[in-house]
Amino acid sequence: MKSFVTPTFDVGKKYKIAVPSSKSITNRVIHIASLAEGRSFIDNILWCDDTKFMLENWIKLGVKIQVYKNQIEVFGCGGKVSSAKESLEVGNSGTTARFVLAALGLGQGAYRLEGVPRMAKRPLKGLFNALKDESIHFQSEINSNKLVVKIQSYGFLRGGLWNVCSLKSSQFLSSLLMIAPYCQEKVKIQVQENCVSKPYINLTLDIMKHFDVEIKTISPFSIYTIDSPNKYKANNYTIETDASSASYFFAIAAILSAEITIDGFSSNSLQGDLYFLDILEMMGVKVTRSNNGSVTITGSNFLKAVHVNMVDCTDVVPSLIALSLFAEGTTVISGSNHMKHKECDRVSVLKKELSKLGAKINQVEDNIFITGPQKLSSAVCETHEDHRIAMSLAIVGSRVPGLEIKNPECVQKTYPQFWNHFSSLSH
Repeated sequence: MKSFVTPTFDVGKKYKIAVPSSKSITNRVIHIASLAEGRSFIDNILWCDDTKFMLENWIKLGVKIQVYKNQIEVFGCGGKVSSAKESLEVGNSGTTARFVLAALGLGQGAYRLEGVPRMAKRPLKGLFNALKDESIHFQSEINSNKLVVKIQSYGFLRGGLWNVCSLKSSQFLSSLLMIAPYCQEKVKIQVQENCVSKPYINLTLDIMKHFDVEIKTISPFSIYTIDSPNKYKANNYTIETDASSASYFFAIAAILSAEITIDGFSSNSLQGDLYFLDILEMMGVKVTRSNNGSVTITGSNFLKAVHVNMVDCTDVVPSLIALSLFAEGTTVISGSNHMKHKECDRVSVLKKELSKLGAKINQVEDNIFITGPQKLSSAVCETHEDHRIAMSLAIVGSRVPGLEIKNPECVQKTYPQFWNHFSSLSH
């Protein structure tokens, strides 16, 4: 599909959308189950590009994984990472690249990891610096305009003090936390600067605990200590619905005065992107949360602008930018600077693409200003090969019929069924 043209949508209707499970949880659970000792059964797994890269790389590293329809059975390696006979492919998956690179410190021999051209521009240096005193050596280069990392590992990680800067990505810290139980000595991780996307760290710690490894935290998001060796024990896990993916339909319900229900959230979910529900309530949208993990959004004919800091949940900033075009007043979004290190520079790209529709979005340092409601007309917009740009354009397209979205297939990264689900709302 070279492009997708948005159809005409009715207002005030009721829908139920089966949003897929969480990519962030899926990749963490695959990663930890692969390191664990024994057999783990993972249910409601997300099938998308990012999770397939994680799965395929662990298979290349010697982990036996049995794949079923929406479950997998993982026979973990017990922290003994095998050599790889072929290159490890990560595409544009930051979680896969960072998690696997750190875990290779537990392997022995030479490895080669490759990613798409954009991956060459995404931060990895923070992880390399944190492990600079360990017996693992990284050599990063640009080869034919793509990322190539050559890794030489000697089969063990000593541990001790690791210093990490997570100002550009919380995944550096998550990567280190998940391998720390297999170090020879007790590990102390010192976070050098303010950590972005902090809820993802809590998510990592919670999944580690589920696999029987506890982390001691001194001064939250600053110092972590892990007794080593302290191996993961195999366990079963059911993945909950993805809050980031749900945000697009939550936003569509808000601007179409529709009612949309999405099931499958954990009653005690740690997904930071569920903060988007609080923002919707601030804007005047009715949000109903049930005890069984179901969330229903009932849209409003009048949306109010909000002032919010999104440093802990930037994946839903594109959804909020799209939604804010239809709100009364000036919405101010802060805490978005590190979004430039994602699959693309998301704020700049949305400014560029939405301006084609007549939208006016201003950015001053770390603040985004959007005054609405804005009068928009159809145009042809590019996704810049970023799944979140594509899906946030779809939010706008639910109110702007005839909006043509080029390269819509990039949603395969996290939400392969998105366009089918989106189109179902127009029936």
